Amino acid sequence: MELPSSDKFYSMSVESMDTSKLLKNAARQRDARKFNTFPIIDCDSHHYESESAAEIIESLDDPVIKQLAESEKSRGKPAGIFGGGRIGYQDRGGRITRYPLRRTEQTPGDGQHRNAHITHRWMDAMGVDYTCLFPGPMLGLGLHPEAEIEYRLAKAYNRWLVETVLPNSP
Repeated sequence: MELPSSDKFYSMSVESMDTSKLLKNAARQRDARKFNTFPIIDCDSHHYESESAAEIIESLDDPVIKQLAESEKSRGKPAGIFGGGRIGYQDRGGRITRYPLRRTEQTPGDGQHRNAHITHRWMDAMGVDYTCLFPGPMLGLGLHPEAEIEYRLAKAYNRWLVETVLPNSP
């Protein structure tokens, strides 16, 4: 996979992503600093829910709003319903590789949701025992001009998280 970059001299090709390998230095620091001897709580953990937009759309309980979301999905823009697709510096011009590579990360097909596996990988690497999970792109949902759509999307996200992601997560 060729990573996108605006710099013609900077290009990077990678086979796949592995959060555990990406955070191997964090794991070394975790061990050296004996993070396992006291509890660590991450109070600002973010979730890449736009990767699961199709699953979240299935949790919408309003048929009209669900049809609108399906229409966006069929045009290849499901993340747009979560406020995605912004131009900005979040990935530092392609130098933060976890954003484009995250979709390539392999997880076992053991019934636990893919997002839960990846979350546990970074938590383990950094010695985090508990985390308060926040959405990523959906944090901008409050800016949606239609309050009913905002409400329904937030409700669908919460339903999806509680019914799909969390049940098989230890």
